[in-house]
Amino acid sequence: MTGQDASTGGPDREFPVTSWTEVRAAADPGNPRSREFLSRLCQRYWRPICEYFRSLGRLSPDEAKDLTQDFFARLLEKEHLARMDPGRGSFRGFLKRSIQNYLLDWRRREAARRPTGEARLVPLGASPELAGEDEASDAFDRDWARALLEAALAELEARLKSSGLAHYHEVFRLHSLHEEGGERPSYRQIAHRLGTSEAVVRKRLARCRRELREIVMKLIQEYAADAEEARAEFERFAGL
Repeated sequence: MTGQDASTGGPDREFPVTSWTEVRAAADPGNPRSREFLSRLCQRYWRPICEYFRSLGRLSPDEAKDLTQDFFARLLEKEHLARMDPGRGSFRGFLKRSIQNYLLDWRRREAARRPTGEARLVPLGASPELAGEDEASDAFDRDWARALLEAALAELEARLKSSGLAHYHEVFRLHSLHEEGGERPSYRQIAHRLGTSEAVVRKRLARCRRELREIVMKLIQEYAADAEEARAEFERFAGL
């Protein structure tokens, strides 16, 4: 996705308390923050989740939005939260499985509500194939990575500006955020435009890239179960 080295740099640090940690405690009424964390994660990745619904179910945009809203409401119920287990895979993988199961269940309910002639219910044990499941899954991963990158870029800009380093972000913007399909300006062109040297441009870009990697990893750590999964998710992100 970023076209940059997937290495996060530096030695492993103690893995932070993650949203998974909070979510796993969701069944405990004394832990009110679990729903807050999960809700924040779902809101951040609303678009890829909604598009995944749309692709899998061949739904209209409005149908996909309605199902996404209802899916979130059900996901936040304690019985669903209690079934979350980082040992079964990443949060991204958990969402995929949950969406697939929800969509199959929704189809069964729709079949029961719309009989033609005699009521024909889909057997409970049936698992009708979802439309383009593999292709939709790959698209979901790309959309997920895009949403992650957008969140990281927004945080990078806010971080630099709050630190009085807006001029660093301007170099990054000119070099890395040029219009898609447009020609990326050279270091010399950026230096000329900003009235500085190529060496300064390289230095500022290096810092921005380093901080962007740190931010991406921090966002991944919010839903990764451990350092190993976080690294795998980062490599997956960097390769998309």
